[in-house]
Amino acid sequence: MNGAGSATVFLAELGMYVGVAWWGLAAYEGVWSWIVGIGLPLAVMGIWAVFLSPRAGMPLPDGAQVAVRVALLLVGAAAFWAVGMPVLAIAQAVLAVVGTALSRRGRGDHRP
Repeated sequence: MNGAGSATVFLAELGMYVGVAWWGLAAYEGVWSWIVGIGLPLAVMGIWAVFLSPRAGMPLPDGAQVAVRVALLLVGAAAFWAVGMPVLAIAQAVLAVVGTALSRRGRGDHRP
């Protein structure tokens, strides 16, 4: 990934964690809100660390990695939308798509 792409994807990644945590806290009541609100972001962090991070232990093939990365980042956007924050949802979606596009630029695998 290049610098601008990495920074943008990192911001989208942080937004994704906030979005899924917020959704988990808002979607459930009582102790379940805390379990889901904390557990879901931790599960997503684990998936990201194992399969998607620059130092992933079991990196996915390139195309699958892009697809899973965008899907998870857009889950963050959907989570913001679900808690009634459409502006954050749109910002998250834009960061996800733009960050991924920027990170793919210059790798020699894009088509004109």
